[in-house]
Amino acid sequence: MADFIHRFLFGDTSLKNDGEKVSAAMVMDLGKEGWVGIPHGGIGMGAILELAEAADRAASCRPEAPCPMSFAFRMGGSGARVGDSVMMEAMAADGKINGAITVVGADMPYISAEIGFGEVSCQTDEYARGYVPAAYGEIAGK
Repeated sequence: MADFIHRFLFGDTSLKNDGEKVSAAMVMDLGKEGWVGIPHGGIGMGAILELAEAADRAASCRPEAPCPMSFAFRMGGSGARVGDSVMMEAMAADGKINGAITVVGADMPYISAEIGFGEVSCQTDEYARGYVPAAYGEIAGK
């Protein structure tokens, strides 16, 4: 897995796979900055998806027809700053993949994720769903 995305996210770090979870260390350097001093959330999401792919291959949790896939990301635990070292992990369980990124020394993840395949779906946030338009035509001022 020596492609551009892997090199961008993990540098020279190799993924560790102990048979139950796939993990890697990463430093939130300036190349991963979104707002000043804060890592871009999409970097964490992408890193979890990269680990999830490896966890899926190891556990073969994906059904033959993996669609639809569902993704639920949660942010807002421990804050991450540019320069922080983080530990990332993903593990397959019950036909889903759960992932998290935790700042080294923090108690809560900076970002966590649940990825479901086929008929398995992630828990949805019905409160937030009310703010999402059902169709493009419902977006004001488009």
